[in-house]
Amino acid sequence: MVPQMIYAGRILLAACCGIVIGWERQNRGKAAGIRTHFIISVASSLMMIISKYGFYDALQTAGTSVDVSRVGAGILAGVGLMSGGLVITQKRGVSSGITTAAGIWATVALGMSLGAGMYVTGLFATLLILLGQILMHRDLHLAKHLWKGQVDFLIPAADERCTQSNIAPAVPAVSDVAEHAMDEIAAGLERHGIEIINMKYELRNKDTIHLRIVFAAALKADRKEMAKRLAQIPYLYSYEF
Repeated sequence: MVPQMIYAGRILLAACCGIVIGWERQNRGKAAGIRTHFIISVASSLMMIISKYGFYDALQTAGTSVDVSRVGAGILAGVGLMSGGLVITQKRGVSSGITTAAGIWATVALGMSLGAGMYVTGLFATLLILLGQILMHRDLHLAKHLWKGQVDFLIPAADERCTQSNIAPAVPAVSDVAEHAMDEIAAGLERHGIEIINMKYELRNKDTIHLRIVFAAALKADRKEMAKRLAQIPYLYSYEF
């Protein structure tokens, strides 16, 4: 029982280290943040303990000289491929499924520890991961969350040269009113900590310019708060994130 309590302490220390690294990554707007690094750190610590101490009872049998730790290595390699398939990168570079993949990887480690008879260690790691997932949910705003999406604006039309013609030019000249409107939009985004990644400008008709902006924002804000910030920007037509 005492050695397994030492193992639990090692896992706890690894969890703290993972949280520190994840906090730094998440505050820099990276997709893999606190929860992902926390789970990976706990799971990797558990797997290392299993590889060192989980097979002593099998090796004590007379005549046994098989490297039984290869079984665990094979399991991890197979599950790593499966977990990689859960990570989805969308068209705007938004990644999803990272924490889910890490959770599956960690669950395999938990099963391996219990199968090796390391009951206290396995149960402790299970409770630690579960508690971490609950406490580190993004709604608690422990660190900044990376938001990515697109927002559309409808602003006054281009120069009079465009409105006098029935055919819109390929690249419409920007009137002073339109230029001022775009400056207002850029200032509004900057004021709310939203970074412009890409911008698409087109003349929708003779009277209206359609401006589409792909954005990224690392903020301590939930979905509702993010929507409120976007709603305060002038000339807003629609948004998606």
